[in-house]
Amino acid sequence: MRAELCHWQSEDVDALARLESAASPHGWSRQALEQASLAPKRLRLAMVSEGHWLAHAVFSFVADEAELLIISVHPAHRGQGLAQALIRAAIDELGPTINSVFLELRASNDAAKALYNKLGFSLCGRRKNYYRSGVADGRREDALLMRLDLKQARANTERV
Repeated sequence: MRAELCHWQSEDVDALARLESAASPHGWSRQALEQASLAPKRLRLAMVSEGHWLAHAVFSFVADEAELLIISVHPAHRGQGLAQALIRAAIDELGPTINSVFLELRASNDAAKALYNKLGFSLCGRRKNYYRSGVADGRREDALLMRLDLKQARANTERV
């Protein structure tokens, strides 16, 4: 199945809400997706194949920084490089004016940590007890903060 990169818009929110529901119990609501579709300074990308929404990401950007707000991949399509493709496409599209990309993730999300490390992100902080665990006992989970230094990455590439 060949996936195509596209920009998503407000008319795609229903399909993305179904993707979010399948991808994670902690995914964005339809309302959050709708707000993201209308917000300024957002880059909204998706991977679609034959009318099926496989993955999507939303980035915000201001000055020389971007933040990955959400990235979701349908469980049936994980491990195919879709998240990596979305992040790389966003970095390319945001262009040379962006020097840093930030993100946060659940400390227990080992697959995401591995992907972000592979892409060159490094740990830059931790928010204690930031996320609800999703368990009724009220436990909470730390958020890890990561940063990709694009300015340094570009400098390293120019030296090679």
